[in-house]
Amino acid sequence: MTFLLDFISLKHTNAGMQHCAEELYTQSFPVSERRKWEDILINLQNPYFDFFVITDGGTFVGIISLWRFDKFAYIEHFAVECSKRQKGVGSQVLQLLKDKVKKPLVLEAEPPEDAISVKRINFYKKNGLSLLSEKYIQPPYYDGLPQVELKIMTDWEDYDFCLIKHTLYKHVYNVQP
Repeated sequence: MTFLLDFISLKHTNAGMQHCAEELYTQSFPVSERRKWEDILINLQNPYFDFFVITDGGTFVGIISLWRFDKFAYIEHFAVECSKRQKGVGSQVLQLLKDKVKKPLVLEAEPPEDAISVKRINFYKKNGLSLLSEKYIQPPYYDGLPQVELKIMTDWEDYDFCLIKHTLYKHVYNVQP
């Protein structure tokens, strides 16, 4: 199935689309793995960052937040509306994103410890990303939140794990590696 997908920066959406985006974002990610919504809005001023509403023919279907660095693009958050899952929307979004950014993609994923995380990892593998073996700890977004053990996934064949970690820690989490 082909969709008429479009990526619209949150900077250029109306209040209704922003509300849909915020709702899907807060429902899709645990507190330890997401920013406060106000901080998403502040980060829109960062030249590396953008947060996109994904539409299909003008109808809201998902969100994706993206950091564009020199060597790779980092997907911080990606979610598709429940009613649109298992229909190919996510795969088409990733393909369009690859075509658009023309850089390797990198993302964090929960370790394959339960059915949901295994399914999520298999989705990304089906779309050309590999699960890296290196140990990776996501720094907390805020004081009082725990560090989270995650895995890095990428379609970057000759990846530089130290560069990925250093870049994410410095620009996304504002900590020293």
